[in-house]
Amino acid sequence: MAESSPKPNARNADRYRALFENSADAILIIENDRFIDCNQAAVDMLGYKNRNALLQCHPSELSPEYQPDGKRSFDKANEILADIAHRGSRRFEWDHVKADGSLLPVEISMTAIPATDGYRVTWSRFFSTSRRTPATRSRPAASSG
Repeated sequence: MAESSPKPNARNADRYRALFENSADAILIIENDRFIDCNQAAVDMLGYKNRNALLQCHPSELSPEYQPDGKRSFDKANEILADIAHRGSRRFEWDHVKADGSLLPVEISMTAIPATDGYRVTWSRFFSTSRRTPATRSRPAASSG
């Protein structure tokens, strides 16, 4: 009897998992204000020892008290999340705090993932902007949507 090939859904799931894992951009998935998954690029970029160490953090632990515009990170994050809930996605600049306490300027693209079970899931992709010139970094990031 010939071996059956993997089912299409299994192949697609494997393909998307490989895209997630092998992305050069850092990816974090947030569900109800907690990290539920991340790729190795996120672990490396934020300087954590492993995936579990990063996933055990609360999202607020990855931000300084204030962002470069003088707004409290907590307040600004809530504004952004409310905007994403309304518009579906947003692109913006942000300062993260790495595991060693150093600042990492990044550009983030966040997308709300529709869920019917009452959970709020957000896909967050980011990359470092530390190599940009200060003048370029201070420009407002383009909004999508």
